[in-house]
Formats: sequence, structure tokens, C-alpha cells
Amino acid sequence: MKIAAIIVTYNRLGLLQRCYNALLDQSDENFIIVVVNNGSTDGTKEWLDIPKDRLIAIHQNNEGGAGGFYSGMKFAYEAGYDWMWLMDDDGVPEKKQLQELIYVSEANSFLFSNALVCDIEAPLSLSFGLSENIVNVKDVEGQKWIKNLINPFNGTLIHRKVIDKIGLIKKEMYIWGDEAEYTLRAITNGINVYTVCSAIHFHPKNKGKKEKVFPYLLSYNVIIKPKSLSYAYYRNMGFINKKYHTTRSHLFVLTCYSIYFLRKMEISELCKFYKYYFRGVRNDYSS
Repeated sequence: MKIAAIIVTYNRLGLLQRCYNALLDQSDENFIIVVVNNGSTDGTKEWLDIPKDRLIAIHQNNEGGAGGFYSGMKFAYEAGYDWMWLMDDDGVPEKKQLQELIYVSEANSFLFSNALVCDIEAPLSLSFGLSENIVNVKDVEGQKWIKNLINPFNGTLIHRKVIDKIGLIKKEMYIWGDEAEYTLRAITNGINVYTVCSAIHFHPKNKGKKEKVFPYLLSYNVIIKPKSLSYAYYRNMGFINKKYHTTRSHLFVLTCYSIYFLRKMEISELCKFYKYYFRGVRNDYSS
């Protein structure tokens, strides 16, 4: 059995080093480490080019998380690895994470599983939550795994059979959505995904800014990303909604963002939202 841990990094050398050291400290040592460097300028390339235990470095221009995971998975798949274990550079796998993921996945014939992603600063809370009702570690007590609810690509274990069936990540997505699209693609092709509750991955809290559509109604929210890259989020949202969700989902999203940006008088951002959302609907990633 051949396993490749794949880390994508960009200008976070200190965090990359912390992640790398946590990998070396795993109870299961049967894996190599592939680091995809997205054109870092902070000394990451120089550090990676110094020979290190079990480490293979791939240097490329900045192609975002999507392009980074695409390159790492493609390398491991073509090199004949059976399992690919994915994570960002700011995550920290708990010592027995890989051991638990492999044991549970092989015992139950899982092809796509994920660690339970806990807040690195408050480990009893989940960094992203798995649903509205699963936001803390106590919410999964007594459960060995949870079906079709995961936080990809944070301690995500994928068998090569998944790639055989559904291909690689949609690298054009760049950032914010590639992991969700790949998970939905797996599920719609009959590959269930699982969170393995005994496998722990520590990660900073979700940094997405959740805003209320209406100031006093908690039920309606939108996710607001930094304006420099918000186009990618809008485009990926349009693609995902078109391919995997209903017309009603389109209308709901369009209504919520329209109301939010109009209320904030952010007309230029609203125009950007429409432009790139509908490019995603058309699968237009040409620019």
C-alpha cells in the first residue's frame, strides 16, 4: 500500500514547517510527503530544495488551492500511489490521524474519507462545522463516522479508484469551491464520503465572513470573501449551483446577494457578482 500526503503551500513557510513536522510525527510512517509550492516568495522554495526525509517538492506558478491539489494528486496518481492524503499548509494532523483514516477506511471499504476538523485554538469546537447541528466535538460523541458530511481538503484521504471514476480536481476553480465541487462530484457518481470521528485534524477557524442579508433575520446569510478574489468565489458558486443544485437554489442565492449588495450600496460588487456567477453557470473559466 502506497500513500502520499499532499500539502499545498503559498507564502506560509512557518506554517508549512509546522505541518511537515506533524506529518513526521505520525504514528503511521508508511507514506511520502508531496509539497506543492504555488510560487512562494518567502523562502519556501529554498527550504524545500534542501533534502528532507520523505519529502518531494513540486514548484509551480500560483494556481491557487485547486491548481495545487490538482498537481499533487496528478503526480501521486501517475506514480502509482494507492491513497492520497490532502491538507493545506495551515493544518496540523493529530498524531494518529493517518492511522485512524486508513484503518476505518479499509475496514469499511471507504474510498473518500475525512478527518474531524477541529479549531486549532479551541479543539472542542469544529473549525467549519459539519451542519447546523454539528459544530462541536460533543455533537459527534459515540459516532464512528458521519456519512456525506465532510470538510475537504483538511485531512482528506482519497483512494486512486476515486480518480479512476471521476477524474482530478477542476483546477480552473483556483480557490473557494474546488473541494466542494469534487466532493459533490464523488457523491453524485455513487461514491459516499465520510468524516471519521476518531481521526483529528486541527485547523484555524473558518475565516469566511458571514453577513446577514437582513440585519435582524438570522436565517438568511451570505458569505463575503475579500474583493481581490471574490470573483473566483462567485464563479465557482455559479458552476456548483448549475451542476449540482436546483433552479430554486439559483434564485435563492441570486436574491440573497442582490439584496445584500443593494442594501450596502455596493453596486460595483453586485455587478461583479452577476458577471462571474453567470460565467460559472456557463462553465466559462476562460479568464
